Amino acid sequence: MTSREMLTADQQTHKMADTKKKRIVLTLEQKINAIKRLDQGTPAYKIASEMGVGKTQIQLLRKRKAELMTDYENNVPAESKRRRYHWQ
Repeated sequence: MTSREMLTADQQTHKMADTKKKRIVLTLEQKINAIKRLDQGTPAYKIASEMGVGKTQIQLLRKRKAELMTDYENNVPAESKRRRYHWQ
């Protein structure tokens, strides 16, 4: 029997929770750089591994390219992480 099999179900769950990856939110500047690299033909998985995020997050940047480029061109602070919408 291996050491993993000896752990109780509760211990295994706790052990898995400790290895959970921390969520990384890219700044607008980082998003724009990733979009430019995608346009140059760099694969999304390569950009993702270099930035420490998931491939899907990079692929979604391509989908939101027009919105992100508009924010960038309108001088939204480059260090801003999220765009907040205020409903009236």
